[in-house]
Amino acid sequence: MEIEKIRQLTELAAASPFAEFIYQEEGGSLTLRREAGRAAAEAPDPMIATAARESVPAGHVPVQADASVQPQSSQTPIPSASLAADTLAAEDVITSPLVGVFYTAPSEGADPFVTLGSRVRKGQVLGIIETMKLMNELEAEEDAEITGVLVENEQVVEYGQPLFRIRKL
Repeated sequence: MEIEKIRQLTELAAASPFAEFIYQEEGGSLTLRREAGRAAAEAPDPMIATAARESVPAGHVPVQADASVQPQSSQTPIPSASLAADTLAAEDVITSPLVGVFYTAPSEGADPFVTLGSRVRKGQVLGIIETMKLMNELEAEEDAEITGVLVENEQVVEYGQPLFRIRKL
Protein backbone atom coordinates (compact mmCIF):
# COMPACT_ATOMS: atom_id res chain seq x y z
CA MET A 1 0.00 0.00 0.00
CA GLU A 2 1.47 3.34 -1.02
CA ILE A 3 2.00 6.18 1.45
CA GLU A 4 -0.15 8.57 -0.63
CA LYS A 5 -3.04 6.10 -0.58
CA ILE A 6 -2.73 5.75 3.21
CA ARG A 7 -2.68 9.54 3.54
CA GLN A 8 -5.85 9.85 1.42
CA LEU A 9 -7.62 7.13 3.42
CA THR A 10 -6.65 8.81 6.70
CA GLU A 11 -8.03 12.16 5.49
CA LEU A 12 -11.26 10.52 4.29
CA ALA A 13 -11.74 8.68 7.59
CA ALA A 14 -10.87 11.76 9.70
CA ALA A 15 -13.54 13.79 7.89
CA SER A 16 -16.19 11.11 8.49
CA PRO A 17 -18.28 10.67 11.65
CA PHE A 18 -17.30 7.00 12.02
CA ALA A 19 -15.39 5.51 14.93
CA GLU A 20 -13.70 2.88 12.76
CA PHE A 21 -12.62 2.67 9.13
CA ILE A 22 -11.33 -0.57 7.57
CA TYR A 23 -9.74 -0.70 4.11
CA GLN A 24 -8.66 -3.99 2.58
CA GLU A 25 -6.90 -4.77 -0.65
CA GLU A 26 -4.85 -7.66 -1.95
CA GLY A 27 -1.62 -7.79 0.01
CA GLY A 28 -2.71 -5.77 3.04
CA SER A 29 -5.28 -3.94 5.07
CA LEU A 30 -5.51 -0.71 7.03
CA THR A 31 -7.64 -0.09 10.13
CA LEU A 32 -8.23 3.45 11.38
CA ARG A 33 -9.91 4.03 14.75
CA ARG A 34 -10.84 7.17 16.67
CA GLU A 35 -9.55 7.32 20.20
CA ALA A 36 -12.36 6.32 22.58
CA GLY A 37 -13.78 9.18 24.64
CA ARG A 38 -12.21 12.02 22.63
CA ALA A 39 -14.30 14.30 20.49
CA ALA A 40 -13.00 14.94 16.99
CA ALA A 41 -12.65 18.66 17.74
CA GLU A 42 -10.45 17.95 20.80
CA ALA A 43 -8.08 15.52 19.12
CA PRO A 44 -5.29 17.04 17.01
CA ASP A 45 -5.00 13.80 15.06
CA PRO A 46 -8.25 11.88 15.77
CA MET A 47 -7.37 8.73 13.89
CA ILE A 48 -5.10 5.88 14.93
CA ALA A 49 -3.78 3.68 12.13
CA THR A 50 -2.51 0.13 12.30
CA ALA A 51 -1.51 -2.10 9.41
CA ALA A 52 -2.46 -5.76 9.47
CA ARG A 53 0.97 -7.31 9.91
CA GLU A 54 0.04 -10.80 8.81
CA SER A 55 -0.93 -9.62 5.32
CA VAL A 56 1.99 -7.26 4.69
CA PRO A 57 4.48 -8.73 2.21
CA ALA A 58 8.01 -9.47 3.46
CA GLY A 59 10.31 -6.48 3.19
CA HIS A 60 7.54 -3.93 3.66
CA VAL A 61 7.33 -1.92 6.85
CA PRO A 62 3.82 -1.16 8.17
CA VAL A 63 3.15 2.59 8.28
CA GLN A 64 1.64 4.07 11.41
CA ALA A 65 -0.14 7.41 11.13
CA ASP A 66 0.17 8.22 14.82
CA ALA A 67 2.95 7.58 17.31
CA SER A 68 0.40 6.70 19.99
CA VAL A 69 -0.58 3.44 18.26
CA GLN A 70 -0.96 0.58 20.69
CA PRO A 71 -1.17 -3.14 19.89
CA GLN A 72 -4.69 -4.12 18.85
CA SER A 73 -5.11 -6.43 21.84
CA SER A 74 -4.87 -3.49 24.28
CA GLN A 75 -7.21 -1.18 22.40
CA THR A 76 -10.68 -0.65 23.79
CA PRO A 77 -13.25 -2.35 21.57
CA ILE A 78 -15.54 0.07 19.78
CA PRO A 79 -19.27 -0.53 20.32
CA SER A 80 -21.38 -1.52 17.34
CA ALA A 81 -22.45 1.29 15.02
CA SER A 82 -26.08 1.14 16.07
CA LEU A 83 -28.67 -0.92 17.88
CA ALA A 84 -30.45 -1.35 14.55
CA ALA A 85 -27.56 -3.46 13.27
CA ASP A 86 -27.83 -5.74 16.32
CA THR A 87 -31.59 -6.18 15.97
CA LEU A 88 -31.31 -6.93 12.24
CA ALA A 89 -28.67 -9.61 12.77
CA ALA A 90 -31.30 -12.38 12.94
CA GLU A 91 -32.93 -11.23 9.67
CA ASP A 92 -31.57 -11.49 6.14
CA VAL A 93 -29.82 -8.23 5.36
CA ILE A 94 -27.45 -6.90 2.76
CA THR A 95 -24.64 -4.95 4.40
CA SER A 96 -22.18 -2.44 3.04
CA PRO A 97 -18.89 -3.98 1.93
CA LEU A 98 -17.21 -0.54 1.97
CA VAL A 99 -17.16 2.84 3.64
CA GLY A 100 -18.42 5.57 1.33
CA VAL A 101 -21.41 7.44 -0.03
CA PHE A 102 -24.38 5.28 -1.05
CA TYR A 103 -26.34 6.14 -4.21
CA THR A 104 -29.73 4.59 -4.90
CA ALA A 105 -29.75 5.48 -8.62
CA PRO A 106 -27.22 5.53 -11.48
CA SER A 107 -27.52 9.31 -11.87
CA GLU A 108 -29.35 12.29 -10.41
CA GLY A 109 -33.01 12.25 -11.43
CA ALA A 110 -32.92 8.60 -12.58
CA ASP A 111 -35.14 5.91 -11.11
CA PRO A 112 -33.62 4.02 -8.17
CA PHE A 113 -32.06 0.63 -8.82
CA VAL A 114 -34.46 -1.01 -6.33
CA THR A 115 -37.38 0.04 -4.13
CA LEU A 116 -39.39 -1.57 -1.36
CA GLY A 117 -40.98 -4.72 -2.80
CA SER A 118 -38.57 -5.04 -5.75
CA ARG A 119 -37.62 -8.56 -6.75
CA VAL A 120 -33.96 -8.85 -7.62
CA ARG A 121 -31.89 -11.50 -9.34
CA LYS A 122 -28.39 -12.62 -8.44
CA GLY A 123 -25.93 -10.09 -9.90
CA GLN A 124 -28.48 -7.28 -10.23
CA VAL A 125 -27.20 -3.86 -9.13
CA LEU A 126 -28.81 -2.66 -5.90
CA GLY A 127 -26.91 0.60 -5.50
CA ILE A 128 -23.54 2.29 -5.85
CA ILE A 129 -21.03 3.07 -3.11
CA GLU A 130 -18.57 5.84 -3.92
CA THR A 131 -15.22 5.49 -2.17
CA MET A 132 -12.28 7.74 -3.01
CA LYS A 133 -13.91 8.85 -6.29
CA LEU A 134 -14.42 5.21 -7.34
CA MET A 135 -17.95 4.01 -8.06
CA ASN A 136 -18.48 0.47 -6.75
CA GLU A 137 -21.65 -1.36 -7.77
CA LEU A 138 -23.36 -3.32 -5.00
CA GLU A 139 -24.83 -6.46 -6.55
CA ALA A 140 -27.36 -8.96 -5.20
CA GLU A 141 -25.69 -12.21 -4.17
CA GLU A 142 -28.91 -14.21 -4.61
CA ASP A 143 -32.48 -13.92 -5.84
CA ALA A 144 -34.51 -12.00 -3.25
CA GLU A 145 -37.29 -9.53 -2.55
CA ILE A 146 -36.43 -6.18 -0.96
CA THR A 147 -38.47 -5.95 2.27
CA GLY A 148 -36.73 -2.90 3.68
CA VAL A 149 -34.59 -0.05 2.38
CA LEU A 150 -32.46 1.07 5.33
CA VAL A 151 -30.45 3.90 3.73
CA GLU A 152 -31.21 7.06 1.78
CA ASN A 153 -29.66 8.41 -1.40
CA GLU A 154 -26.27 10.11 -0.83
CA GLN A 155 -26.07 8.80 2.74
CA VAL A 156 -22.59 8.05 4.11
CA VAL A 157 -22.39 4.36 5.02
CA GLU A 158 -19.81 2.41 6.97
CA TYR A 159 -18.42 -1.09 6.54
CA GLY A 160 -20.93 -3.72 7.69
CA GLN A 161 -23.85 -1.27 7.95
CA PRO A 162 -27.19 -2.85 6.95
CA LEU A 163 -28.45 -1.37 3.68
CA PHE A 164 -31.39 -3.58 2.69
CA ARG A 165 -33.60 -6.12 4.39
CA ILE A 166 -34.42 -9.02 2.09
CA ARG A 167 -36.49 -12.17 1.83
CA LYS A 168 -34.75 -14.91 -0.14
CA LEU A 169 -36.70 -16.34 -3.05
